[in-house]
Amino acid sequence: MSDEVAAADDNVEVTREIIAYVRLHADELRAKGVPVEDVIRDLEEAVAKVVASRDKLRAIRAEDEHLTQKREHLRREVDRLARLPADLVDGMATIPYLQGAVERREKQKRRPKKGVGG
Repeated sequence: MSDEVAAADDNVEVTREIIAYVRLHADELRAKGVPVEDVIRDLEEAVAKVVASRDKLRAIRAEDEHLTQKREHLRREVDRLARLPADLVDGMATIPYLQGAVERREKQKRRPKKGVGG
């Protein structure tokens, strides 16, 4: 968990404690002219915004991690393709390349295997 998220969680907990305190001493505060319901509503709205922002941040970080992994996978695939024979990479799946591949395979099939036969 990052420092920002930890600080937000701490702030939310402190604010919830303040809300509980205001509720506990609501009668005394009202007697002093404090608009208790308004204070509680404002604090609860602030908590809701912080919690929503924290959750959104977590979702964005998870998506970023996923996309980073995907990018790394694609980079490995590109690197793997870069190590293929030049005629394959330059003319990927062209008719001449495929024809050559078929001919090479046929030649390999016609060759006698070492140590087999007379």
